[in-house]
Amino acid sequence: MRSLHPALATLARLKLRAWGRRLVRRMRTPAGALFGVLGLALTALWLWSVFARASSLSDGIDPAQAEALGRGALLVFAVVVAMGSLVHRGLYFPPDELERLLTAPVTRSDLVRYRLVGMMARSALFGVLMGLLVAPRMPVPVFGFLGAALGLLTLPIAGQGVAILLGDAENRVGRFASRLPRGAARLVAGLGLWGVIMLFVMGDDLVGSGGIASDANPAASSGAFLGRVTSHPLFVALTLPFAPWAKAMAATGGADFALWFALALVLTVVLFEGVARLPIDFRELSLATSADVARRLARLRSGRGTISGGDVSSRALGRRVPWIFGRRPFGAVAWLECCAILRKARGTLAFAVLVAVFAVWISTVAFQGTLDGAIFLAILGTVYLSSGLRFDFRGRLDQMEVVRSWPLTPWKVFLATLLPETLLTGLLVAAAVLARSAILGDFPLEVGLVALACPLVTLVWLAVDNAVFLLVPVRFEPGQASAMHNAGRTLTLTLLRMLVLALLIGAVLLAAWVGASVGGALFGPGPAALVCAILAGLTTTVVVLAAVVLWGGWALARFDVAHARVSA
Repeated sequence: MRSLHPALATLARLKLRAWGRRLVRRMRTPAGALFGVLGLALTALWLWSVFARASSLSDGIDPAQAEALGRGALLVFAVVVAMGSLVHRGLYFPPDELERLLTAPVTRSDLVRYRLVGMMARSALFGVLMGLLVAPRMPVPVFGFLGAALGLLTLPIAGQGVAILLGDAENRVGRFASRLPRGAARLVAGLGLWGVIMLFVMGDDLVGSGGIASDANPAASSGAFLGRVTSHPLFVALTLPFAPWAKAMAATGGADFALWFALALVLTVVLFEGVARLPIDFRELSLATSADVARRLARLRSGRGTISGGDVSSRALGRRVPWIFGRRPFGAVAWLECCAILRKARGTLAFAVLVAVFAVWISTVAFQGTLDGAIFLAILGTVYLSSGLRFDFRGRLDQMEVVRSWPLTPWKVFLATLLPETLLTGLLVAAAVLARSAILGDFPLEVGLVALACPLVTLVWLAVDNAVFLLVPVRFEPGQASAMHNAGRTLTLTLLRMLVLALLIGAVLLAAWVGASVGGALFGPGPAALVCAILAGLTTTVVVLAAVVLWGGWALARFDVAHARVSA
């Protein structure tokens, strides 16, 4: 394997030094120091728990199951890398250095090596962390760690090769695809992908003698489910390229590990040089890819680049949006968010419904209990959709001057901004909970209460997210410098959400108990006591939600537009 070009090696060292200076500057700010310390504490606690369980988990592990686990994990990460290759076709560099590199007196192979070294350096920390996560689940933790780390360092190399090859084939495939109706092509591709997933995961049930409907219990145990997946011929075929790395991870002896690890290392080196020497001219496509990424980042900074956003077609702009919340200032603010949702409803609703369907299937397979599955589904759907559908302040950072000038009290602006997304997410999750009960044929009262609570929990979740965002604004974009800072911020948000939800649930239960006790003392046990308990619980729920909204309004009122532009 050839070494990196001296000029490109110097550039890599300078970029590493700049990253370190930027990290130090961020850690000097109060918010950066807080989130950085929390991120380090979270990572240290997680590593301690991993090492504490290593000795107990590694005893009695079946090497075949460990190998299947390694193959499956590498397959999942390979799919993620391949999806990224569809976005960064060719050889991607930031716009500010792309033209300089393309005009430098270096070969195309040198540029590819420089890109691969940078990608592997960025993946090193992730590979180490995932290796530590995999290690306790392997017969020999050290072998599992080394094999997993090497595998995750190899995947970016393969992804870059796929990106270059896709760029070479793009013109021919693009000409063919342009002749097909866009909607039909997407529909066929989506149905094909869904069919492959269902055949892969549930093939035995779908082609068996009795099918799914004949099972007395539709929720299979996790062990039988994983065994059925890992023994499926399609799983074996798809994971065959990852066999050397997986066998190294699952090795039980030193000689066996040395053989497979050496083979995996040789394949990694061969793959590195093979990708670097691909006889493909990627320069024109790299310029186009860099411009596309720059446009997406610009949309992201203006609040239009999340999964909920993007460009709006002229046809979508012509859609009439009803004034659901009235035509007063409060309704006008909510109407703006409804416009953002409904005028982009095709992609947004398709994404949300797909997530809901997938969550229903996961909860049905993984949980036998009706109530347990409903609670898991409600939590999973709320967390995922609330994080992805950012029709709120998180997508309006560069528009806050306009938001702060609206003639409405801050808490009303806060509530009106969150209501459309709350209803969309809450109703989708509630519908998913009820759909799961319909599939199982069981409708207990507790499931109905979970469905009714979904919009309320979503409002609390979104309010905490947006209040913290307004207090400590940050731009959500890929490639941020400090992973520990982001981990600390995520931990802080999670703790705040859980604290608010615990207070809400505890206050409601306490109020319901007090109401039932008072009602029983005044009217005796029976329906009157139950009505008193329900009224007390609902009143407490409204009070707690009002407190959360007022907190969000206070955060909006103290939001400094000038400071946010400098620090975000």
